[in-house]
Amino acid sequence: MTGYRIIPDLTDKTLRQAGKHAEQLHAAAQQLAARSDGSGISGDPVVVRAIAGFYVLHEQRARGLAAHANKAIDGTEQAVRAYDEADEKMAADQQRFGNGAV
Repeated sequence: MTGYRIIPDLTDKTLRQAGKHAEQLHAAAQQLAARSDGSGISGDPVVVRAIAGFYVLHEQRARGLAAHANKAIDGTEQAVRAYDEADEKMAADQQRFGNGAV
């Protein structure tokens, strides 16, 4: 057994919070994308063009970051699940070995 202790409920809570933040970021990016042509934005035309230009320049990077974040969340969930399953198996094996059942 390792010195690490993973608490599934807290891990699940953390992953869900990360997912909510990712959803909020995605929604904000969609709003920015919808206005990337300057429509729906009122105010100084220089600011409107700057916002539209920002999205055009950073769209690919933002999409890449979102994909990496999703992969990280999925990978963390899979790793925690595998860790828990292995930990339970090792505990069961140790118990069988201790009882002389092996």
